[in-house]
Amino acid sequence: MRIRPMAASLTLATAIVTPLAAVSPAQATAVPSMIYVSPDIGWRSYHFYVTDRQKLRFTYAGPGWSVDGDRYAPVGPRGYDAATDSRIWQGCKYKPDAPYGSLMYMTGREAKTLGETWTVRPAATGWMKFQLRINDGDNCLKDNSGYLRFRITVIEDGRRSDGGNGGAGRMEPGIRTATSGVMR
Repeated sequence: MRIRPMAASLTLATAIVTPLAAVSPAQATAVPSMIYVSPDIGWRSYHFYVTDRQKLRFTYAGPGWSVDGDRYAPVGPRGYDAATDSRIWQGCKYKPDAPYGSLMYMTGREAKTLGETWTVRPAATGWMKFQLRINDGDNCLKDNSGYLRFRITVIEDGRRSDGGNGGAGRMEPGIRTATSGVMR
């Protein structure tokens, strides 16, 4: 799988894709139009059935989350600004070199951060699995609040299948997408 954050160039391999032969047609389900990421459960796995001709674009759609709902305002997937981050006790970060509250995904054994928009391109047809979480330590999740919501747009063969219908799968002909610059 290839992921391309819209604001930065990174090479990432984060999804496990099960070969098509291992999945029956009855098991195949459509990619949802939204996902929700909770800040109080640690790593959360997401599974989608995809084809190797699709790209999934994830776009932040609000509202926000906090590493301490009583003390700090909610933030988006980029996490807290440097001034706020420096005021939060630093002993509870999952990834010490990233801001508190930033959205993270797991690639192999390494956690990396994501921004407000990123694109995933699976390497093969099958079940794609990836994991997301807030940058806050496992022992410090109980005071977190809020959630992040991401809209998912499926891009296939130069067409987009959200079309304003909530991701129900209708293809919108003629909407072209840029395909250059996808990182491998």
